[in-house]
Amino acid sequence: WTVGTGVVVSLLCIPFVGISPIFAYVTHFTSFGHTSMQNGSAPYNQSIIGVMGLFQAHHWIRLTSLQQTMVYLLFEGIIGLMIYLSLRKKRQSDWRLDFALASLTPLVFSPLLEEAHMVLVLPALFVVARKIHEVKIYHPNGRVIARRGMFVLLGAALLLSLPTTFVMNFVVSHWPKLFFVQTPMFVVLYALFICVYSLTRVNSHFEDTKPDWNLPPSDIHAHSGVRGKTSSTPT
Repeated sequence: WTVGTGVVVSLLCIPFVGISPIFAYVTHFTSFGHTSMQNGSAPYNQSIIGVMGLFQAHHWIRLTSLQQTMVYLLFEGIIGLMIYLSLRKKRQSDWRLDFALASLTPLVFSPLLEEAHMVLVLPALFVVARKIHEVKIYHPNGRVIARRGMFVLLGAALLLSLPTTFVMNFVVSHWPKLFFVQTPMFVVLYALFICVYSLTRVNSHFEDTKPDWNLPPSDIHAHSGVRGKTSSTPT
């Protein structure tokens, strides 16, 4: 969908701007991306390639360029298989989860992951927050789970913020052995991807067990039977 939307929008622009500016943009973007890849590994580039480069520089791993490329291809192959299985699984569709997964897909496949790219994480964060709110309503321990989930979600958002990046750079500049803390975007991105992927896998079960949201809150608890005792009084 991401690639298709880009192609369609580009084709629709041709009658208005011509085809030369589009080719010029593609050429400039390719050149800019190549230059960005030369700027270094994490914390600048926090994709799996950038993280491997950071660990390689500090002798945590010892891999040749070819071996790093093979690890990257294997890693992305696993991610692609997960997305394929998620789309192939017969389930009740939830457009919010599909939208969140689509917003994360360009990032998990990209060999370049910078701070500016984290804007594409926002839809997934909002979707997970909404799912946490739904768990709070229908799950027996919903309040506890939702409270912990929101703390984790707020922590993830904080780790992706620019002030946190400045703080981590300051810490590492004074304590170089803590270089590994400069990979928050990598950690949060793939943790969030796994979270959204897991939600898509269990969505059919969730849709079968959650109550009717059109009912008043008191009737939701009575009909769902998951909070307190089921009321025997007709509502």
